[in-house]
Amino acid sequence: MNTGRLLVAGLGACALLASTGLSQFIPGDIERLPAPAAPGPDDTTPAYLQVPYIATEHVKPVVTTNEAVRIGYFVTDWNHSLVRYGDNSFRFDVEMRFSADGTNWTTRAARARPSGDHAIILGTLPAGDYQLAVQCRDTQGRASHVVWHEFLVRAPADLAIPGPQIHRMTPDDLRTYGIRNDGPGGTLVPVEVGSLEGLKEPELTAHIARRLDEARQTTPVPPHGYLILAAAQDGKVVQRASRRSRVVDGSAYDRARVEADAVRTAEGLQRLLDDAAARGMRKVVLLPGLYRLSASRRLSLPDRFTLDLNDATLKMNAFAGSKGVVVEIRHRTDSHLVNGTIEGDYYEHDYANSPNNSEWVLGIELVGECRYCSFENLTVRNITGYGVSNGTAAHDHTFPGVVAFNGSGVAYEPGALDLSTGAVDPAADGMFTSAFRPLGALATNRYLSVSKYLGYQGIRTKSWIFRAAFYDKDRAFLAGEQAFQYRVIRIPQGAAYLRISVVEASAEQAQQSELSAQLFKMPWNCTYRNLVIERCRAVGMAPSAMRNMLIEGCDFSYSGETLATCAFDAEDGWDMMQDVTIRNNVFHDNPNNELLTCAGHNFIIEGNRGKIHLWDRTNSPQVRSNTFTRASFRCGNRNRTMHGRYQANTYRDALHLGSEGAMGWDIVISGPVASSQPGGTLDVGCGATGRFRDARFGPLTSRGGNFERCTFDRAHFVLTSRSQAFSACRFTASQFQHLNQTNRFDQCVFADSSVTGMSGGHTTFRGCAATNLTLDAGYWSKPNAIQVEQCTVRNTDQPFFHFPIYSVGTLLLRQSRFETGTAPVVRIHDLRQQPTDEQPAAIAVENCTVAGTAPAMIA
Repeated sequence: MNTGRLLVAGLGACALLASTGLSQFIPGDIERLPAPAAPGPDDTTPAYLQVPYIATEHVKPVVTTNEAVRIGYFVTDWNHSLVRYGDNSFRFDVEMRFSADGTNWTTRAARARPSGDHAIILGTLPAGDYQLAVQCRDTQGRASHVVWHEFLVRAPADLAIPGPQIHRMTPDDLRTYGIRNDGPGGTLVPVEVGSLEGLKEPELTAHIARRLDEARQTTPVPPHGYLILAAAQDGKVVQRASRRSRVVDGSAYDRARVEADAVRTAEGLQRLLDDAAARGMRKVVLLPGLYRLSASRRLSLPDRFTLDLNDATLKMNAFAGSKGVVVEIRHRTDSHLVNGTIEGDYYEHDYANSPNNSEWVLGIELVGECRYCSFENLTVRNITGYGVSNGTAAHDHTFPGVVAFNGSGVAYEPGALDLSTGAVDPAADGMFTSAFRPLGALATNRYLSVSKYLGYQGIRTKSWIFRAAFYDKDRAFLAGEQAFQYRVIRIPQGAAYLRISVVEASAEQAQQSELSAQLFKMPWNCTYRNLVIERCRAVGMAPSAMRNMLIEGCDFSYSGETLATCAFDAEDGWDMMQDVTIRNNVFHDNPNNELLTCAGHNFIIEGNRGKIHLWDRTNSPQVRSNTFTRASFRCGNRNRTMHGRYQANTYRDALHLGSEGAMGWDIVISGPVASSQPGGTLDVGCGATGRFRDARFGPLTSRGGNFERCTFDRAHFVLTSRSQAFSACRFTASQFQHLNQTNRFDQCVFADSSVTGMSGGHTTFRGCAATNLTLDAGYWSKPNAIQVEQCTVRNTDQPFFHFPIYSVGTLLLRQSRFETGTAPVVRIHDLRQQPTDEQPAAIAVENCTVAGTAPAMIA
């Protein structure tokens, strides 16, 4: 029997409604339990800088004169109050200005719009090349940044390419330009390798090698071609086949001659396209067949030109190296590649003699100043590196002119620019304004952006928001604009000087911000549509810089086996990925990550299927109406993640929200959350910067988080290593296990639930109502601190506490009512000796009501 454990109990002002008395209590004291730590630092941003936020939906790049132009947008306040707190009291005036000549502007406005998604109809417009500016103001007159877009309006007849401007390839073209469309091609032979379960390296490699060797002995090889023997199960080539396959050349297959033909074919195709464009052709339609192209050449589409592959395949010939691309669109407008297959040298590549893990061997690439371009209706398969890529062009990143706004040579003074006058208001706290900086050659561009130049980018000051003012050659004020780092600003006509105001702690820190003004050459208003991306070794699609991009209707599989290991990878460190819509794509059978983003602004992710992981540098994403198997949405601080929205998605296996470490900011999910698999249980994780509010959960397993006004049915919480907070939640048939940390339940309702396995935690119940809820510490649990205040407990002949003597730390019952029938409120059992025997323990009961027929409240 345990004789060393000291248990002190105290009773004060309790109403005893049972027919029998209570056990004797020994007066004692209990120390007041500490409140949990605050979640994060307070926001110290001056009120005038707590500006609203606006983002646009995908702006259709080309519309007809018969279409009403619709611009969808989202607006919210500084604190994202509707999503984070359910506060719909904020209102905004939204203005859209548009012009076809940059001089005459038309304004459409919407007044007193609540937080959320809306649209303004610009109406049908005459043909032209339009600029569009979108901005909002809150009821205190604080302005958001301006979002700039461009779009084209064309008469329907002008969008079709006339017959006389289409060249259809002929056999004579093959002879004239030295082009081969008859291969040769390799023959893929799936080799059954049986079950690989339980096999580890090097046994796994040896087992596959034996099967491939056996197939090599029995499979005839075409003399003028080659075989690709690839490990397979049930007729399907396995994952990571680039290193689980073998190429066997035919007896008459001459690799040097094939490469020479591939060079001639690539050069001939390029001349064909360039000659057609020079004759005024806007489209070439190839003959069907397989065109083997040398990796030492790349097919580059002319400007305002469409290449229709007509079901042909452009095949990269095998080589050793780390760079190459089959087809590029580089610095083009209105150029398109459609209707065929792009195939790499995934199986045939000489990996052993290639540097840098053969990373930059690409299928198709959209690079530099591209507008209104697209890749559509293509299969991109068997790519050694990245299947699809886009971004700035190497060694040709910007238009002329780069203006530094950092360094000791750029003076900053306290105060902010007045955007209506261009003067500096020295009383504006928290901002510092640069000296006049000459624009030079940069003034010849239509736009500029202020940001870090290149390298790993990211926010450079205390806020993304800054102010910009333009002046003429005599430093007379022309125009001012609230702006956002990395987003473009329109340069007014006649501008010669620029000043900016940034949010910083001092002029010295503003000087160290690494900011400069420039205009990057990057895709704008471009599209990837209906691409089948299959077996791309590094990444299926790797975007790094673009504006108003649409990625729609694509299928990703067997991609991301090495290097970045993603089917889709929005590259880390790039804040020039802006207003990107990822819509109705399917991800399946990929060996690692599927849809992953590491940076960028205003990603709209809707209608997709597969797995998703958004790192916390994904700024203000909109994730809606997707069907996910697994999802992880990370969150950093306010500037890092900003205004994320996650709505109407389904999750089959797992959902993780937020990141560890309180940062004074969080992202929130509301609405129904349950496994989409019938009878399935969802694994739900929630970090310190994640929160569920007004969510309805089906069966789940959770290892911690923050929940407000949520409903749980058959939930299982395993709270071993994280603190948990519940506010105004309802639990039915749920279990709480391992309350080892600091946990809070405020205004919660429990029915037919249990708390088990508490080992040294600190748990508070405040204002809760429970029916048939038992706190059962279980065998060998460590001492626990439990505080119950202003609660009501109604149990059918079962105790509220069921503790071994050695698991009692401090129990405080205050201003609560307990109805436990024939059972005591607190049942102490198992008096075995434990290492904790010398530690004091205490039970205190203050101003409680106890009803029941048990002979004692504590027994």
